[in-house]
Amino acid sequence: MADQLELRFRQAMSAFHLAQQPVLVAVSAGSDSMVLITLLQRLPQEERPQLAVAYVDHQLRAASQAETAYVEAYCQQHHLPLYQTQWAFTQHPKKGIEAAARDFRYVFFKRVMEANKIPTLITAHHADDQAETVVQKLIRGGRVNRLQGIQPCRPFGGRLQVIRPLLGMRKEELRAYALQHHVRFFDDETNREDTVQRNRIRHHVIPQLERENPAAVTHINAAASGARQLLAAVQWAVDREWNQVVSPDRGVNCQRLQRLPAAIQDGVLDRFAPAMTGRQRAQVKQLAANPQRPDGMVACGSFWLVKRQGWLVKANHYPFPVTAPFSLRLTPGNWVMLPTGGMVGLFARPACPVAGPALPVANEPLTVRSRQPGDRLITRAGHQRVKRVLQAARIPKNQRTNWPVVVTTSGEVIAVLGVKYSDLSLTGGDARIGQYIVVYRSATGRRTNGG
Repeated sequence: MADQLELRFRQAMSAFHLAQQPVLVAVSAGSDSMVLITLLQRLPQEERPQLAVAYVDHQLRAASQAETAYVEAYCQQHHLPLYQTQWAFTQHPKKGIEAAARDFRYVFFKRVMEANKIPTLITAHHADDQAETVVQKLIRGGRVNRLQGIQPCRPFGGRLQVIRPLLGMRKEELRAYALQHHVRFFDDETNREDTVQRNRIRHHVIPQLERENPAAVTHINAAASGARQLLAAVQWAVDREWNQVVSPDRGVNCQRLQRLPAAIQDGVLDRFAPAMTGRQRAQVKQLAANPQRPDGMVACGSFWLVKRQGWLVKANHYPFPVTAPFSLRLTPGNWVMLPTGGMVGLFARPACPVAGPALPVANEPLTVRSRQPGDRLITRAGHQRVKRVLQAARIPKNQRTNWPVVVTTSGEVIAVLGVKYSDLSLTGGDARIGQYIVVYRSATGRRTNGG
């Protein structure tokens, strides 16, 4: 079994063409990374890269001092250059420590690689890591590109790259190899805690899937590989269609975009405006396909995608003229057209045209008007400056002056339309408060409810 594993590893490494090339190996003292460095050293001399080791003491558990001493001794015994650092206690966040630790590690790896002209980082991610990652990404979102999981090779900024030659191997195979070859390693006890989502997937979800089918991890890895191939095919098709759909002077031709399969449309839009979220891209596709809306726009963070006369163009500033200040009365059951584009309506819950959470308002007339200096949104925690709300939502500066807000007769701002709404519905206990829903339809036709 060990010889077979070494042969498979040798075949995996041959695809990266790293013989005699400098590489940095991420080592943690765990079984996976200690087997990785052992397998690298057991490659035939003519196929072996020039090895250096990177190690981070995260100071997250008592065993870290012993692990650090072991890695230092191992590298000294095997004549391996060692680059190490320590993650100070003062840098540990109270929340999201797993992601923060990863960020710290990779910043350190990149710094070492750039300083020592080492173009390749090798990590010990394996097939079980891949399965856990795919499941985790599916939980967080349904886009196809999430299915590809951990890539065997990916860019790491500039001319650097990260490779994962163990992705085709199971965790149990690596541990068996370590035991058979007396490779010393340390078990991370935090991996047994269910406080981290990845651990819960590892301890409960994956075992349940394997009870349904013992080959579940293998199949998940095959799906990830298939997703990578599919995305490569999409990019090939995007390259082929690009010049037919996108004009350097005019942008994306909406009519020609509609003739493409949905996956190719997504690829074109992602390349044309790579900072878009999946939700924004769906809004852009809806706008492009709507013949009833010859003009419109979708806010995409720091820029806009604007539809004009059948073309989609990018704008780094608000694409329509800024209107003068306005103030309009809202009455139950009616829509009001906004000078800034879109419309807003106030509806009692039984008569609301869409389902949505209730926005608490006093039983008095409401007004939608342009933002005024000093406006503050009322929340359970107090008052929040509307200016800061718009800044946090990355609303361009030249739009903020006339952004529509909903206010009561006493001047309390209860809604920054399309951005943030008061949460006072969670307090209760005030007989003045009635149940209404503020419904906002932006210039793109997107509908959002207060709450």
